[in-house]
Amino acid sequence: MPRRYQVFAINPFSVSRCRDWHATSGAKSDPGDAKVLADGRQLSLTKITSALRRAGRQRRIDERATEIRDGLRQPQLEAPQVITEAFAVSAQGNLAVIGELTTQIDRLETELADRLEQHPDAALIRSLPGLGDGARRPGTGRVRG
Repeated sequence: MPRRYQVFAINPFSVSRCRDWHATSGAKSDPGDAKVLADGRQLSLTKITSALRRAGRQRRIDERATEIRDGLRQPQLEAPQVITEAFAVSAQGNLAVIGELTTQIDRLETELADRLEQHPDAALIRSLPGLGDGARRPGTGRVRG
């Protein structure tokens, strides 16, 4: 990686709740989530109180807002440097493997499409639901061509 990033383990549901406060679409966005979390440390009591009211809270709003603000400003748990570096190396290795797997899947898909055209029942196979033109590869959302 050209830059060194510090990675923190954060509960996705916590990020989701913070995203709801700051976004209208509710769409997932890792860069947006990181900004929300960084900005969360700067939230004022007024903004937190307002968000709690919009979320439907009716009791102990001021007390809860103070707890939230104080919790956001607390030092967060950090893994020892050696653990962080080990996870970074592991993540880089996984990215390389995933990249190569993606390349091999694309090659295999091309090869199979070429072989299908040579099959005597190619027209019949292409007519089957999920196998013909325009079928989607499971889990990718990509259209086979």
